[in-house]
Order: sequence, then structure tokens, then C-alpha cells
Amino acid sequence: MKPRILVVQPGNEAIVLRSYQFLNTDEYALYFAQNGEDALKDFSQWDWQLVITHFDLPDMNGTELTAQMRKIKPALRVILIAGDNNPGQNKADRLLVHPVGDDFLLKQVKELLAKEEKKGETRREIVGPEKPFEVPPDLDVT
Repeated sequence: MKPRILVVQPGNEAIVLRSYQFLNTDEYALYFAQNGEDALKDFSQWDWQLVITHFDLPDMNGTELTAQMRKIKPALRVILIAGDNNPGQNKADRLLVHPVGDDFLLKQVKELLAKEEKKGETRREIVGPEKPFEVPPDLDVT
């Protein structure tokens, strides 16, 4: 079965789809939501392997959405895309800072989906176009 990826990004559906066209292959099952409420409805109906969410959503931010999803599925892998590297109490596996290129995002998706989750342990990283650095799981990134 192909990994299910939920992309949460507001905006014109055709533009959003075009932005993620490089992921819409035979390798992944890609789905879209435009806000947190729709994402949570979709989330409760399917088994997702990865969520890619933008920080700025119309009804909540990506950090709040991540927290609500992790209440349902604690081991969920999440990529949060933000305009800067300080989106508050980030609990995503990866924080990507704009601009994010297609190849770079695809690499992050492949790495997260390939990782074996160790029970009770997550590895969070803040990743920009230049140089990644690891954030200890117990450190509050604010």
C-alpha cells in the first residue's frame, strides 16, 4: 500500500495541487485539506503516514493542528512549513523554513517515511535551505 500523505495548505486548490505535483506519483497517495478543521475530519477517517502542514492556516496554526492529530496518533510523522524558524511550540518532526524547493521537500518526505519509529522517541529537526541542525526532543523550540 502506498503511504498516505495529507497536505494542509490554504489557497486555490489548483495552485496547491500544482505546488505538490512532484509528490503526486505512483509512490504516494496524496490528499489535500485547506484548513485545520477539514484536515482533522480527513485525519479521523484514514490511516495517514505523514502530514505536511503549513503554519498559517485560516482556523488554527500548524502547531495546534499537529498537537490535535498527535492526540489521536502519537507516532504520526509531521512536516511543518513556516515563514520563519520560530513558529512557537513546534512539535513537528521537521520544521522547514520557506523557501522550500521540491527536491528538498521530497528528500525530507522520503527520510521521514523510511525511518523506523522507536517507541516513545521522536527526532525533531529544524531544516532550512542551507544547513539542518537537530533539536533534542526535550527542548521546547520557542
